[in-house]
Amino acid sequence: MSALATEASADRCSTRIPRAFAEANDPTCVCGKALKNIVATVPPTLRLVAACGLRWPGGEPIDISARRITLDAYSSGNIPYGVFFFEGRMTIEGKLRYEPGPAGYYWFEPRPALLARRTPLSLLLATLQFEDERELERLPIPRRLRDRNCLFADATLRVDGIRLVIADTDEQGPFPFVYKVLHASTFRACPKE
Repeated sequence: MSALATEASADRCSTRIPRAFAEANDPTCVCGKALKNIVATVPPTLRLVAACGLRWPGGEPIDISARRITLDAYSSGNIPYGVFFFEGRMTIEGKLRYEPGPAGYYWFEPRPALLARRTPLSLLLATLQFEDERELERLPIPRRLRDRNCLFADATLRVDGIRLVIADTDEQGPFPFVYKVLHASTFRACPKE
């Protein structure tokens, strides 16, 4: 892809990616018609609007103008790495888990799963993570459970857009652009595993 084409692509994509994300000005982002070469079965209310930093696990860049890629199946045991932006709104029910760790404190497991068919993408969307946990931190934890390392609550969230990072790092995962807790039951201790 030429430098001019890359600049034009980044300019067009900057309107598709929320400014809060570093990728908003990433020249490797592609959007619009170029995305036709990315196969991804997504939840019905979401649509792929941008993909940035596409590469194979070994680091080789992927030029989707010359090659079709899929997030629905493995290719030689791998799926493409990169950051994928999905627009759309979903109201989803599931289990909200409080389990402090290096990658965050809160996790959300939609029930039923966001995608019925089991694919690499459906596995990546199985648990939502949160870059901004402030709204979740306002949920009360019963005093008797405050010393526990694992709690859960039934919850309903409204999610506007998802930023999906596919990589071999702790940064991997789906992160809502914006979310709101519509309902949450009282936290309970996780069952012993």
